[in-house]
Amino acid sequence: MRLVQGFEPEVYASVVASEKINSTFLVPTLIYALIDNAELRRRALLPQALVQLHMPIEVAGYTDFYSSREHAANVGAMFRDKDNPLLPNWLYMPVGYNGRASTVVVGGTPIRRPCGQLKSPDAQAPRFGPCRRLDFELEMGVVIGQASAMGEMLSQPQAEEMIFGFTLLNDWSARDIQQWEYVPLGPFQGKAFGTSIGPWVVTADEIPDPEALGVRCFVNGEKRQDSNTRDFIHGIAAQIEYLSTAFTLETGDIISTGTPEGVGVAMQPPKFLQSGDVVRCEIDLIGGLLTDLQKALVEVAEKNVDVILPGFTHLQVAQPVSFAHHLLAYVEMFARDAERMRDARRRVNVLPLGRAA
Repeated sequence: MRLVQGFEPEVYASVVASEKINSTFLVPTLIYALIDNAELRRRALLPQALVQLHMPIEVAGYTDFYSSREHAANVGAMFRDKDNPLLPNWLYMPVGYNGRASTVVVGGTPIRRPCGQLKSPDAQAPRFGPCRRLDFELEMGVVIGQASAMGEMLSQPQAEEMIFGFTLLNDWSARDIQQWEYVPLGPFQGKAFGTSIGPWVVTADEIPDPEALGVRCFVNGEKRQDSNTRDFIHGIAAQIEYLSTAFTLETGDIISTGTPEGVGVAMQPPKFLQSGDVVRCEIDLIGGLLTDLQKALVEVAEKNVDVILPGFTHLQVAQPVSFAHHLLAYVEMFARDAERMRDARRRVNVLPLGRAA
C-alpha cells in the first residue's frame, strides 16, 4: 500500500495507536485522520507543486484505436478521398495501429517537435525538416492488468476482466509528416514521437460505466473537444476482444480508445499547436492532464536537422534515397531512442504494474 508507506513512521504509528485499528481498515482510517487533523496533514503531505510525478506503470505495449466516426471521416477526407473518407472495414472492425511503448511518457515530460519527410501539395518532391502541424488527440487510456496466453481468444466478458484501470492519454500528432507517410501502411513516425499519459491510474472498480464518460479538451481556454465515450462506435471490451484474435496481451499494455472530433487539423481553418499554447485534457471521473507547451515542447530549428538525424540531410534537396539508406538511418535513430529510455529508467524508480511498493 503506497499510501501507508508514504507516511513518516512516527505518523503511521501514532495513528494506529490512537485509533486501535486492524490492517484491513488502515488506509481509510489514515484518510479520515488526515481530514480531521490539520497538524497531521502538515506532517504527512506535500504540496503537489513540490513533487515530481512519475510514470504510473511500466508500459509493455501501446495500441491506438480509431473509434470516432467524425474524427475518422475528417482524417480520411484529408488524407485519402473526400468523397469516400471511411474505408469499408471501419464499420465492421475496430481499426487501430500499434504504436511505440518507448515514447509513452508521463504528462509534463518535454516532447521534441518531430522531424520527418514533408511534402506540400504543390511540391515536386518531399523535403526533410521539423513538423509545422503539431496536433493533439485526447483519448482514454485503458491499462491491462493481466496477461493472456498466446493464441487465446477472449470473449468480451473475459476482456473486461483484463482491465486494471483507466488514465488520460494525449496522443501528440505531426499532421504534415502523417499526411505524407500515411498511405499505404497507416500511421508511422508522425504518431510515434510522443504520447503523454496521466501519473495516476483510476482502477476499474471506481468507474461504474467507462463507456459513459464526458471527454473534453481545451487549448488556451478554448474548448476544442466535447464528447462522450458512449459515442465511440466500438466499445472497450470489443477492442480488447479483437486484439486477442492475434495479440498476446501483457500486463502493463495501454490501449487508447481513439479521439473524438475537434482536433486542430479538422478545424476550419486548421489550428495547430505552437510553443506557448496550454493544452488541458479532461475525462469525467479520471481527472485532468495539463500541458504547458512553453515548458514541454522542445523546438527544433531547420538548421539543426542534420544534428538530429545525420544521413537524412540530403532529402532537403530531394535526391533519390535507397531503401538500405532509409533502413540504416531508422536503425540508428531507434538505437539512440532505446538507449535514452534505458538511461531514463535507470534514473527513475518506476514500479511495474502489480509489483508491491
